[in-house]
Amino acid sequence: MKSLRLTLYVLLIALNVAAFAETDALKPREPDAQMAFDELKSLAGTWQGKVTTTPPSPEVQGKCQR
Repeated sequence: MKSLRLTLYVLLIALNVAAFAETDALKPREPDAQMAFDELKSLAGTWQGKVTTTPPSPEVQGKCQR
């Protein structure tokens, strides 16, 4: 009788765990790539920087790029 009761408890707990895992998996999530792209969009604007080449190329070295 004790083994039957223990088996029922284990089965009940397993069903509860499976039910909660299922509902968590069904929640809509924003993909990681979309989150990264949204973060990059916040950097929009005009940027300037100097070009450095290896080996040094005189026609490009030190010029500003946009």
